[in-house]
Amino acid sequence: MRLAEKHPHRSTTFLEVARTFDRLAHQVDVTEGSESWRLLFLNAAECYAVPPDHSQAARAFLNARKHTDAAYHYRMAGMFDAAVGILRAHTIDTELAESITYAAKFVFTTEENVTSLHKAWKLCSSKEDYIEFLQDNGFEKQRIMFLDSVAEHEEAAQALWEARDYLSAVLRFRRSAKESSKQKAARCLLEGMRENVFFVTSYGNPSDVLIQLFNLSQDVDLSADERTQVRSSPRICYLLTEKRLGRIF
Repeated sequence: MRLAEKHPHRSTTFLEVARTFDRLAHQVDVTEGSESWRLLFLNAAECYAVPPDHSQAARAFLNARKHTDAAYHYRMAGMFDAAVGILRAHTIDTELAESITYAAKFVFTTEENVTSLHKAWKLCSSKEDYIEFLQDNGFEKQRIMFLDSVAEHEEAAQALWEARDYLSAVLRFRRSAKESSKQKAARCLLEGMRENVFFVTSYGNPSDVLIQLFNLSQDVDLSADERTQVRSSPRICYLLTEKRLGRIF
């Protein structure tokens, strides 16, 4: 048990002492960067660490040039940008550096925006390593977002296809510059139409996806045989007619 937990009233005392050392370190008669300046911040940091006030302790340890301690307290405060910044700029304890890197990848990834995903990517040895990390840890939404952000549209489309999001998958395949994406877009579209026809006819479930895929088929590069499959399927023609008439959807 920490001292502050045994004696909660002492937390206030330690914080007051920490602020006093902090204030002294910022006084004009103490030369910035001097040994006296560093020691004042070190004393402040050690007092901040007792309650603990992790963010203030980290800042003071950083001024005291205690980089491992600063990185540790930034990590404990959840301030991963600052923690990562320290381990990139300074040599710190190897085990702590690995712990910060591992935790930061998860934290940045869960923020679900491209900027944060790229921060997490930079903590990996390669783009492929980060994609594997996303896949292994079930970050499917983030994996698709990341793949799109680095113009890996075919891979993003494949992930959507596997998730049976046929409409989004076809649209992603069409954004890809890879020649193979044209054939995959066609196969994905046909599979999506067949599946939606099955669910509508078997269970009577409404599906706007079917007509959206049908409309998209006009722009997808289908072979003559594939286009015939779309246009001549009795079920598809019937369901599209019923959709337009509003009878079964």
